[in-house]
Amino acid sequence: MFCQPILEVSGSASFTENPIDILLKIKKLYYSSISFKEMRMYEELLHFFIVIGEHNCQIEHKLSAQKTPQQKAYDKKFDLVTEYIGQHYMEPVSLEDLAAFAGFSKYHFSRIFKAHYQTSLPEYITSVRISKAKELLENLDLSIMDVALQSGFLSLSSFNRTFKQRNNCTPSQFRKMFDYFPA
Repeated sequence: MFCQPILEVSGSASFTENPIDILLKIKKLYYSSISFKEMRMYEELLHFFIVIGEHNCQIEHKLSAQKTPQQKAYDKKFDLVTEYIGQHYMEPVSLEDLAAFAGFSKYHFSRIFKAHYQTSLPEYITSVRISKAKELLENLDLSIMDVALQSGFLSLSSFNRTFKQRNNCTPSQFRKMFDYFPA
């Protein structure tokens, strides 16, 4: 199946304004010598995101109205699973425990989890942990080891390896972006 460009989604809600026109206006402002050019460009960029956001909300509303009762039930269960993972990411989170929590066999849960999130459960949990680690790395008072443990990694080496794979930098390199004021 081919994906259609966002501006040509057939049968979906239409844009209130053409986003391409807004982008062209930003381009025109960029090359102009008008006063407060940057602020006007920023205003148009915000307007662009509002138009895109409204369009996406319309599409989401239409798609939600088309869901079957089973799909809606799955959505509710996965909202609870997501909340559970968000509260327990520091602990070992097993497929078996989450499947039981959601009321599915581990095989069915694994399959529908991947269909729902377009990623496997271990990858999703790792993403949550890395996201939390990034937040914690902003706190320069925490050691890298503390960040690793507080974000659910069992060892510093696995944390460093996983962080680097996902972010193309080590946790220490990432932290240096926030180290503007040396002691």
